[in-house]
Amino acid sequence: MNLSSDPINTLENFIAKNKAKSLSIYLVIVVAVLVFIALLPVIKIEISSQSRCIIRSTTDNVPVSSVVSGKVTFVKLKNNQVVQQGDTLVAITQESLNTDKATNQVAASAIQDQIHDLSKVTKGRATGLKTSVMQQEWLSYSVKKEELQSKVAQAKIVYDRDKQLYDKGIIAKSEFEKYSFDYTYTKQALSSLEKSQRSIWQNNKRELQMQLQNLNRTLQKIKVEAQNYYIVTPLTGTIENFSGIQSGPFLNASQPIATISATDKLIVESSVLPNHFKSYF
Repeated sequence: MNLSSDPINTLENFIAKNKAKSLSIYLVIVVAVLVFIALLPVIKIEISSQSRCIIRSTTDNVPVSSVVSGKVTFVKLKNNQVVQQGDTLVAITQESLNTDKATNQVAASAIQDQIHDLSKVTKGRATGLKTSVMQQEWLSYSVKKEELQSKVAQAKIVYDRDKQLYDKGIIAKSEFEKYSFDYTYTKQALSSLEKSQRSIWQNNKRELQMQLQNLNRTLQKIKVEAQNYYIVTPLTGTIENFSGIQSGPFLNASQPIATISATDKLIVESSVLPNHFKSYF
């Protein structure tokens, strides 16, 4: 390379000019790379491929069956039927359950009447008694009590009279003590009758209260068990694999009826081979 002696075309000027061009090219490349990196999040490449897929729920199918056996009285089921959570699908007769319920209710009502009467008589009241048994018991008790009250009154008369005679020295002490004993004995007999009868009634009341509690627990169990005679949808979904049961036939416990496929959350499952994407990279 021949350089002139012209100061404008000196070696230093030549190097400076070429250095400026190289720096400009470098800056352009750097800026281009930075712009490309910045645009990566918004750059979209459409990739399409065809393959078989399955649309299914995120949860497994729920089986529909009965936990009790009995005659079917109601059916509202068919394949591909959309059901909502809480819908009644099948109803089973509750004849035996209703019989048990009625029997226990009658027994509970009778016991409640007896407890009502016992609460009254233990307080010495006999008005408004509901049961004939308690009315008869109260009558028998009243007769015995009146007899003893009469004896107490008679013994008191004799005691008061003989006490005056004894105080005046007309009768002997032994004779007075005999009438005093009779008076004390009849009073104790009356008190014993009242206490023992009240104790019997109180014990009977406690026993009946325990029986009533047991009956109420039984009725509560029957109420809970009655829910098993209605098959209710546990979730929103679509009926599949319906067995075709109808009203009238007998349904066994655990007998499969249908399945429910949930429709609230669906996913698509597809298998795509890696070589489908080779043409894009």
